[in-house]
Amino acid sequence: MKRIFHPSGAHISAQIQTTRKALDKFPISRGSAILSSQETVKISRPCPRRPFIGRQHNRLLHFRKGNDWFEKIRKKRMMELEAKASESADGGETGREDSSTRPEQNGTGHHDTHALPPLFVQEACWRYNKMKRADLDNDPNIIDFTRGLSEEQKACLKPESSISATTVQAACQAFWQESMHEDFPSTITTDVPIYSHVKFPGLHLIPSLLPPSAQLLFTSLVLHRHLANPLHTTNLTTTHPLTLPPSASSSLFLLPPSSTHTTPPLTTSQLLSSKLRYLTLGTQYHWPTRSYPRSTPTPFPPDLAPLITTLFPSFRPESGVCLLYGPKDFMPVHRDVSEQCARPLASFSFGCDGIFLLARGEGDGDGETRQEREARLLAVRVRSGDVVYLDGESRWAWHAMPRTVAGTGSEWAGEWPVGTPGEEGRGEWERWRGWLKGRRLNVSCRQVWD
Repeated sequence: MKRIFHPSGAHISAQIQTTRKALDKFPISRGSAILSSQETVKISRPCPRRPFIGRQHNRLLHFRKGNDWFEKIRKKRMMELEAKASESADGGETGREDSSTRPEQNGTGHHDTHALPPLFVQEACWRYNKMKRADLDNDPNIIDFTRGLSEEQKACLKPESSISATTVQAACQAFWQESMHEDFPSTITTDVPIYSHVKFPGLHLIPSLLPPSAQLLFTSLVLHRHLANPLHTTNLTTTHPLTLPPSASSSLFLLPPSSTHTTPPLTTSQLLSSKLRYLTLGTQYHWPTRSYPRSTPTPFPPDLAPLITTLFPSFRPESGVCLLYGPKDFMPVHRDVSEQCARPLASFSFGCDGIFLLARGEGDGDGETRQEREARLLAVRVRSGDVVYLDGESRWAWHAMPRTVAGTGSEWAGEWPVGTPGEEGRGEWERWRGWLKGRRLNVSCRQVWD
């Protein structure tokens, strides 16, 4: 039996199945952050803290337990919501007294880090996860700035403002000076529009914000320098402690693919190609409890901070959650409510395209028509260099990343780590050439404390 942990803090006992039949029937989210469909899980018992974990777990438990059991969970969910509403109306307090509880003066009202996602959002997440590639590319409901917006999407998406070319230039210049100790080699000449959605207050979509050279440098710093930093935890930190390179400025990609440098043994190729799922920068997010410990604050990387603070001065980056998606990986429905402040969050995309799903409201959609439920959902195709900026109501909204679109990475991603800035001629990169071609890196930066 294998114990699998989920970001929500819930856990399940599971047995790995590897048969093709099982793979086709039950793809399921990876315990720590995202789970490849190369591994599937057979539920032996539901987790004690949450009746289900993500919509994939819902589906699996639904198959095994039947409709009556599933309906009981729905009714229990509605009773919990009614009890919370009643408690709130009576002036009672909810939540926990740690960083997973946001102070009431922030005006968010979202204190339960283990709340159950609305079922209609999970169903939409499942649908996009299983959708055929051709249908995904042609789905008219997905916002895709590269493909072009429909008339209906144009009516809802408005370029409310822009980030000036001067600001982007200054951000890249500060980024290069801090990380490379040299000037930014390009000139930015075009302002970058910021799109807002009339039905999703606080959502700001910024396509193609980072130029390819900045994408390449950002990715290289995260996967070379910061992955090799022992202060930054990964999903393997507790189960497979790393024997790190001799220098913090080195890289795990410099180690031979067949070398073993974890306990229990795990080759470099296994670690980088199939096992690595997340990396936490700065203040370390504790996945099992969904909280940030105050006792051991880790500074946010100073080589990345200038780029973020220049582009987005409205918040101070204190923590960055880096998620690495393979072709079949996804992030189930969740919301980011562990931070003890109401500052915005900026999510950067690198490598392959992804489908980002955002939902309005709290209810499960009972009593609503299909059209009404779909009106509460928004699907966006995010590409390398795009930024999703969440503020206001959208900052606390349910969201997911149900799909990684393999084979859509930028030209630089198809070659990486060959071409790493400052080490373009290094021969050791050749054996890893194209490592990022079928993968996606997402880095969400946020302020944790007021």
